[in-house]
This record gives sequence, C-alpha cells and structure tokens, in this order.
Amino acid sequence: SFGDLPHRPLLVDLTVEEGQRLKVIYGSSAGFHAIDVDSGNNYDIYIPVH
Repeated sequence: SFGDLPHRPLLVDLTVEEGQRLKVIYGSSAGFHAIDVDSGNNYDIYIPVH
C-alpha cells in the first residue's frame, strides 16, 4: 500500500527493470513518478516546467 504518496496517482503501471527490480510508474497532475518496490523509494521521473 502506498497511502503516503506526495502526488495523487491518475495512471499506474508496473514494470520490471534490471532483471528482477519491480517499479511502479504513475502519472499525476504534477508529472510522472516511480516507486522502487524493493526499497520503497519514491522519485520523480518527469516534472514539466510551466
């Protein structure tokens, strides 16, 4: 469960990177973000400049 995300997800996808690393990719009204499922780290992939 990811109840404490800094941005409300509008679109969610799951991907496998580098062998077995799972990442949840999601889009919000602020941009695109990812969560490393193994570590729980949340980071921004793309934040548009307005």
